[in-house]
Amino acid sequence: MAAWIARRRPLARTLISLVALGNVAWAVGCIALATGSFLLLTRWGVAWLAVQAVAVLVLADLQWVGLRHTRGPAHALRQAA
Repeated sequence: MAAWIARRRPLARTLISLVALGNVAWAVGCIALATGSFLLLTRWGVAWLAVQAVAVLVLADLQWVGLRHTRGPAHALRQAA
């Protein structure tokens, strides 16, 4: 799905932002599950959730960086003014 959104022309910046926010929410959910007392996770389970959270946060960060680099000339003109 993310690849389809990224290939659209014109670039669907709103959809990409939603995917990035969803990734951040996923990472927060992983951290909440790993630290929540209602689940009896093994050390491997906690490690899996931690690795997943880090990986998804890296993806979200890359998506935000990509969005910043794809700003059009109109945005650059507004910032220069």
